[in-house]
Amino acid sequence: MSSASSPKVTICLPTIGRLTYMRQTLDSLKNQRLSDYELLILYNGTDAAVLTQLEEFAAEHDNALVMPESAPLTMFANFNRGLRKARGEYVAFFHDDDIYEPDFLSRIIALMDIHPSAAFAGSNYHIIGSDNSYQGHRRLIKNTGIRTGHEFIRDLVHRGRGVIPTPGIVFRKSAFDSAGWDERLSMHFGDFVVLMRLSEKHDALLIAEPLLKLRLHGQNASNVPMSTASPMLFRALDSYVNEFESRWPLMTDFARALRSSARHALKRSLIWGWISATDDDEADRCTALLSVHGSTFLATSLDLVSTLGFRATRRRGLARQVRRLGQVSG
Repeated sequence: MSSASSPKVTICLPTIGRLTYMRQTLDSLKNQRLSDYELLILYNGTDAAVLTQLEEFAAEHDNALVMPESAPLTMFANFNRGLRKARGEYVAFFHDDDIYEPDFLSRIIALMDIHPSAAFAGSNYHIIGSDNSYQGHRRLIKNTGIRTGHEFIRDLVHRGRGVIPTPGIVFRKSAFDSAGWDERLSMHFGDFVVLMRLSEKHDALLIAEPLLKLRLHGQNASNVPMSTASPMLFRALDSYVNEFESRWPLMTDFARALRSSARHALKRSLIWGWISATDDDEADRCTALLSVHGSTFLATSLDLVSTLGFRATRRRGLARQVRRLGQVSG
């Protein structure tokens, strides 16, 4: 499927051997309108039966390689195996459970070719369930086009969430330095840090069309309680702001604004954690963290609301409606 010399794009597919949805992911790759790609399956595991199945999957592609590694690796260390091996001008890191629209590669790469200042590109996306049922969509990107790096950084920290998901991003390989993905970063929000670092010297290309279907199911790696996820998010953002300030000492006003946005993102995240908590213990952990981070009055008010009878079980309906509204409206 790729040229004999170097392919236009390298598709890295990191996996620990989760095969449930991989066939659908790889079928969507075979159906891409842009066929000039190579596929690297980055298997980090020891199951011989899984390896055999992966080899069979790879045989269905003209230019595919399974790269097994038995020693346990962090997510970004596994990513780096693919990045080092990649021959493409562009590189993407597909997850083993998502589905990519036929014009995913062709649309993104055509735009990146005419916007050489962009280090990476991504799009809006649909959300599907474990049975492929439509769950909603994310349309945080209103218009297709270039965002300056600082605009991208400011928006990510302000939202406390990415507008483009990592499995839906195509990177310009030359934008990475020799270290590639920072293997010291956590798999939780470490991708945010990598994107923001790239954005310090490059632009971002955001595409309004939904070009992939992101699957939500019980085995998603990001499935952690908000009382755990929110502090991890804040630590990642706050640590990044510190390093940004050290690299760019003349941009203290920008760094100060980022730090303020990170605190507000933490507060919003914990409030949502309280609203969407599956039980009162989780809700209590969220309000306790709000208090620790300086929002004592708010935490006390939410605890009072719970005491008056609006407990986690009664808030679930509200949380579902808010979540559904977010999935439909962006």
